[in-house]
Amino acid sequence: RDLVRSRGLGDVYKRQVLADVVNATCSGVNTGEIKNIVIVGGSGNYVWNWSSPSGGLGINNSNLNQTGLSAGTYVLELNDVDRSCTVTKTYEVLFDNDLQITGTTKAVSCAGVSDGAIYNVNVTGASDPNLVYTWNGPDIGTVVADPANPDISGLAGGSYILTVTDGNGCTKIATFNVAVPAPIQFDLTTSLDDCDPYSRSITMNNLSGGTGNLSFVWNGPGSFSTTNQNITGLT
Repeated sequence: RDLVRSRGLGDVYKRQVLADVVNATCSGVNTGEIKNIVIVGGSGNYVWNWSSPSGGLGINNSNLNQTGLSAGTYVLELNDVDRSCTVTKTYEVLFDNDLQITGTTKAVSCAGVSDGAIYNVNVTGASDPNLVYTWNGPDIGTVVADPANPDISGLAGGSYILTVTDGNGCTKIATFNVAVPAPIQFDLTTSLDDCDPYSRSITMNNLSGGTGNLSFVWNGPGSFSTTNQNITGLT
């Protein structure tokens, strides 16, 4: 973790406040510090108050030096009791590592089929190489994947949540959506010619759903078969 030396001037006494800022390991892991605080030019009799306008976690106002901080903005208000003057210092605690998750989804081939997949899963920015991959989603419950191959397949359509945790407790959550094509729907109308020579037909209307090019197979009496969308010339 990097140390950052921070210096600032106070009131007319040229009071200096020196501190080392240690960044948190990652977002959500409270390992940041503001430590080794030295006050130069003061009386030595101080009271202080720490606050965080950004909602940073871990402040302990019993101590001047702060440990166990989350990433955030921290403000020190230091009052020199003997000289009745106040110095205010602002510190930024960042995080050194930022987990990022990427992956590619494969939609199911049609409604009701579980052949979707999430593949090419890749994680960068981990603070430790020992990663745990945990999947949650419809029909699979909770699955801890093999770190050597965290991809997952045989999926129904829906949203899947991947939680990745490294060896330092840094965690990232990503959501993948496995799409489902709209179901194939259509209406049929028939034309029944009762006069000889017969010329009856079945017509497909309002066809929707599915993906790509649709194929058609009709079967009927007397080994009748055709791949046309509509049937004409029936007797």
